[in-house]
This record gives sequence, C-alpha cells and structure tokens, in this order.
Amino acid sequence: MLKKDPSVVLMGEDGRIFRRRVPRHRGTATQVRRAARHRHPIAEGGIVAAAIGMSVNGLRPVAEIQFADYIYPGFDQIASELARLRYRSAGEFHAPVTIRTPCGGGIRGGQTHSQSPEGIFTHVCGLKVVMPSNPLRRQGAVDHRHRGR
Repeated sequence: MLKKDPSVVLMGEDGRIFRRRVPRHRGTATQVRRAARHRHPIAEGGIVAAAIGMSVNGLRPVAEIQFADYIYPGFDQIASELARLRYRSAGEFHAPVTIRTPCGGGIRGGQTHSQSPEGIFTHVCGLKVVMPSNPLRRQGAVDHRHRGR
C-alpha cells in the first residue's frame, strides 16, 4: 500500500519509526518512499492538524501518535475538525486520515503509557475506530482503509 499509492504519507513523532526499533514498524522504512516519511516534533495537536490539512489537499496521511495517552492534545482537532469536515462542507471536502496509536496494557508502558482512550472516540460522530486483535487483522484494516472503504 505504501509503495503503490503516492498519496499515502506516513508521519510520526518518534524518530525510531524509521529505524525499525519499534516492533509495529519493522520493515516500514524499507517499504516507504523517502518523500512519504515525515518526522514531527512531540506536538500531537500539530500532527493531527497537519494530517487534516494534507488530507483536504488530496493526500492520505497515516499519522502515528507514539502512545494513546498522548492523543488528548489532538482530541479537539479530531473531534471538532476532522470528524465534522464532510458535514460542515456539505460533502465538498473529506479528510481520509488514519491515526495509529498503540494503547492498553499490552505495550508494557507503565501507568502513563497504558491508557485505552478508544472509547472516547467511538462516541464521536464521523469517526471510525478500529481495534484489530492481531497483526494480520491490523494489516487488513490498514489496507481496507486505504482502499477508501
């Protein structure tokens, strides 16, 4: 998917995302064109806002938030802008943004890296929340998402 579609852009705040130290990204650096990788400072609201802007202009960003606990600064952008963009513009604009973030106790992150805020997002109209149970289902969900379904 990342090799085939030039509109897909991978963006994240963790520099290790491109050095394959994070297990969920093993092999990603070899799959993604250099032009499609964007490293960002630790500013979740800015990452989400940049992803929204990119998507409105024809790209399909995959924004990576390092841990789900850090998504709260971007929540207002997600709930107030991203989720409502199509409705507010009467269908003129849409924002095909994928936001990935690990959550829950399985990442062994301790008290500040083990929250599961997905329930908050399930109550926001206009968002789709996907919680795959294993790596194969995760890849299927990502591929399905980028085919526009």
